[in-house]
Amino acid sequence: GDTNSVQVYGKTDPKFYTGSTRSQCGSDNCETDTSAASASSNVTNTVTISLTAATEYSSSVTGCDSDDNTIYQGQTALWDYTLTNTGYSEDNYAFTVTASSTTGAETGFWTLSAGLSNGKNLVGTSGTGDSSIESAISITAASDARPGTYNIELVVESNNGGPDAGCNFDVVVPEPDLEIKNTDITFSHNSAWISKNGDNSQIVTIYVKVRNNGGTVDSSGVKTNDIEVKFYVDGAQIGAVETIASLAHGEEVTLSREWQPARAYDDKNEVGLSIVVKVDPSDNIDESDNDNNQGTQYFKVIRTTSSTPSFFIGFFALISAIAMAVMLSSYYRNRDLE
Repeated sequence: GDTNSVQVYGKTDPKFYTGSTRSQCGSDNCETDTSAASASSNVTNTVTISLTAATEYSSSVTGCDSDDNTIYQGQTALWDYTLTNTGYSEDNYAFTVTASSTTGAETGFWTLSAGLSNGKNLVGTSGTGDSSIESAISITAASDARPGTYNIELVVESNNGGPDAGCNFDVVVPEPDLEIKNTDITFSHNSAWISKNGDNSQIVTIYVKVRNNGGTVDSSGVKTNDIEVKFYVDGAQIGAVETIASLAHGEEVTLSREWQPARAYDDKNEVGLSIVVKVDPSDNIDESDNDNNQGTQYFKVIRTTSSTPSFFIGFFALISAIAMAVMLSSYYRNRDLE
């Protein structure tokens, strides 16, 4: 790897020009010319040659980069790197990738690959051809990997006895993060009615989106399976507990619950009836953020001025009348054609 320079010095010969006595040389013998040269210059030229000492077998690994060091259970991530044969001679290599945990977590079921097959050949500095190659380390965390920081190490071994090369870096397996935003709660109607005496009301469907922004296993080994979701109106639970079978990282499910209001909202003191939906309300799963496990919306239920909402009755009566008129018209038209 060291570089040094060799300098070669040369001094110019005296200059002789055409017509000098030295050109009078016969085929058999030459006269000795003792006269001075017609011209001469004392100029020294330097030629510099740079020499770099090369090891016969050596290599380097650069890169081992990724835009994000987060990895999720059961999902595959790639880390780019470049392998270069820096030795003088052609060489071939064996590859090993290992994962380890500073807290002693199990890594035996991780799937790791260097992206290059054992025996990969690269020419050295003395040859012609490819002396470097780009590849990527493939990492798939085990489906039950616990949250934490893990170290990934790539070792590139020269099959001809050169020193090992490689790189190592950390990846992070996050905790689960179940989430319901306020905007994830929507309704089948903008508002609903309840009769004057409260014995009848409009049925409303509540929709909610639930997602997992994090991993699928918590620090105790509990997976994001059989996740409970509860609906509340005015602080009281409505209906049975909903259960989500499983929720992997990045997945989102939509649940619904029918609700028949039992009271109207107070338009002077309330913006609407409180609708709250909670995911994992009993905190069975350890999460990186528990503050985003519930969403809240407010829904307006209006009391009608009569015991039966005349608007809806009139509306449905109108629809029924139109339908009957269409049926009768069709019947008499068909009979006339016959």
